[in-house]
Amino acid sequence: MKRFLLVVFAVFFVAAFAAAQESRSSLTGHVTDPLGVAVLHVKVVATNMDTGAKTATFTTSAGDYTVPYLVPGRYEVTATYAGFKTYNHPALRSNRSRR
Repeated sequence: MKRFLLVVFAVFFVAAFAAAQESRSSLTGHVTDPLGVAVLHVKVVATNMDTGAKTATFTTSAGDYTVPYLVPGRYEVTATYAGFKTYNHPALRSNRSRR
């Protein structure tokens, strides 16, 4: 029994240490229509303005989205959905995650 607890402790310790070394960040947000109603399945793309790398995700049924694992830098965020005007937000800055 002692050996099992030691292994579990070691796994949690390593996981906590690894998370503390994370240098990437994430972008989170919420998408609503003009009436304030959450919009499902909106495509959200974060484009690194320095490298051109694009990372895409979609909103949840609550209208929330997360674009994970972004390296620090300047990002342009675009949200598109059929029947709606494309939303574009230039020059957001992603900083290192503080975990």
